[in-house]
Amino acid sequence: MSFLKTAVAPVKSVLREVSPLEEVEEHILHTGESIKGATESIEGHVKVLEDLTLSLNNALPALTATLSTTLPELVQAVQDLGSKLEVVSEALAPVVEAEQEIGKIGHVFGHHHKDDHKS
Repeated sequence: MSFLKTAVAPVKSVLREVSPLEEVEEHILHTGESIKGATESIEGHVKVLEDLTLSLNNALPALTATLSTTLPELVQAVQDLGSKLEVVSEALAPVVEAEQEIGKIGHVFGHHHKDDHKS
């Protein structure tokens, strides 16, 4: 039996060495497949970004033209609105003043608003 053990020992040694090599090879293959998948994914994202850039470049002249005509109109409309609100404010000033005076008269005669009795 000792002869058999002696003959099998080198085979066992080779098998022990081959097994870890197979595991390493599996890991290397798996890593390669993962890198390939990631590369394909990145290429897909790059394609999407390229298409988006192209679309934006095509849309930019039209957007610029639209803004160049509508933006000044919008600015003018806001300025006109501000002027109209100033006129309304000036027209309402006497009404606000009269309301304040009426409120003062009510206090002279002892009339209080419900809000005045809050704690």
